[in-house]
Amino acid sequence: MSKYLIQGDFPLRGEVTIQGAKNAAQKILPSTIVFPGTYILHNLPHIQDTAALIEILRFLGAEVTFLAPHTVRVNTEQVVAKEIPPETPRCQQAPSCLPEPCSAGTAKSSSGIREATALANAR
Repeated sequence: MSKYLIQGDFPLRGEVTIQGAKNAAQKILPSTIVFPGTYILHNLPHIQDTAALIEILRFLGAEVTFLAPHTVRVNTEQVVAKEIPPETPRCQQAPSCLPEPCSAGTAKSSSGIREATALANAR
């Protein structure tokens, strides 16, 4: 386990917000399709992959509502199986997917999109 030793004349005070895990969000968002219902997801990271998955869920008929900057309500009761077009919008092409500008890097969306497609087609 790592340890940090900070020396100085003043004690440290403050808060640190830990952002949500990208890999967890890529699996949790598509998994809401498996058991139709309403889900509240907290601590979602504002990244391109998350934005793309939200757009896919909306395309499939899910209702996705941001309750706070990193909290969303996902209702998948009306999701229908459709083929997801290869030109699925990325964050900069679909700014409505996030309530504030996306701070995504240059990484392309990965396995979460394939998982969302597979889950939607399995329904």
